[in-house]
Amino acid sequence: MEKISCKICGKLCVRVCTHARQAHEISAREYKQEFGYDVKKGIMTDRDREHMRELAFLNGMPERLKEAGKNSRFKPKQPGLGKYSRSQQTMERLKYHGKNFLPHTKSSKVSYQIICPICGTEKTVYYKGAKFCSRHCSTINRNKMQKTF
Repeated sequence: MEKISCKICGKLCVRVCTHARQAHEISAREYKQEFGYDVKKGIMTDRDREHMRELAFLNGMPERLKEAGKNSRFKPKQPGLGKYSRSQQTMERLKYHGKNFLPHTKSSKVSYQIICPICGTEKTVYYKGAKFCSRHCSTINRNKMQKTF
């Protein structure tokens, strides 16, 4: 079974933030900030992450989130939007997705050629993990995945 090592005591855990809260009495946010993890992303094994994803779809999470979020969506030009600090890990992820990223030269970007599995378009992308040519094709794939659960 795959496990993650606790950065405080070295114990191997499936969910290290749960361990940190119970064994070391610090919150998940404090643990993530202390060791440079993204505070908005869980620290768990890939197997456990996939299991949680399946449970979320089985319990109708996408539909419930859409309904619950109708009253809390950000409005254009809403005061206070985007005024929070981001972790280094979040900034790195945003860099790969092209947000807040201005390279010094065009040659500093590494490009990858992909063929979109949805529409068959060949495209140059700058994120190594990219699988789709556009957000539209990614959404089509996500909707297909939701229908299978």
